[in-house]
Amino acid sequence: MLARISGDFDVVAEAIRSEIRVLDRGLPPVTIETLADRVADTLAENRSWADVASGFGVVALALALIGLYGTMAFTVSQRVPEFCVRIALGAAPGRVVGHVFRKGLVLAVLGGLAGLMLSFALTPLAASYFDESLGRMNERPDVAIVVVCFLVLAAAAVAACWGPARVATSVDPMDMLRHD
Repeated sequence: MLARISGDFDVVAEAIRSEIRVLDRGLPPVTIETLADRVADTLAENRSWADVASGFGVVALALALIGLYGTMAFTVSQRVPEFCVRIALGAAPGRVVGHVFRKGLVLAVLGGLAGLMLSFALTPLAASYFDESLGRMNERPDVAIVVVCFLVLAAAAVAACWGPARVATSVDPMDMLRHD
């Protein structure tokens, strides 16, 4: 039964219950709830699955950030002797940092573009797979979320290139050459 009410919900709900008791005392107690509560109860399972998927997405983004930074930092640390030789031969430290920065960003942009293409290619497949359990999903990825993830990964790539390159160029070339 649906009823449109105006006024205090609890007062009206009690009036409806008492009227139903007057009409038929044999009916079990009536549960009266608002349409918003009913819709929220209906969608609760879908929302919990969406929250779990969002949690996995955040964990995946964090792992990608850590992996990207670690890989770039390791790659740059392996090239410290090369940077020292370049600086010893007269290259400006800023140019060495720029070189590392450009190489890292090219790799990050290529990886980001590959990820964008995969997300647009695989979203319809995921939508058709999850349609039975989650209900109708959008068959196109949410562009805003994809762009934000891309920008966060690009910022991590900048930090991953810039930080280790600055550390590598701060090493005294003569100390490094004497050491090797």
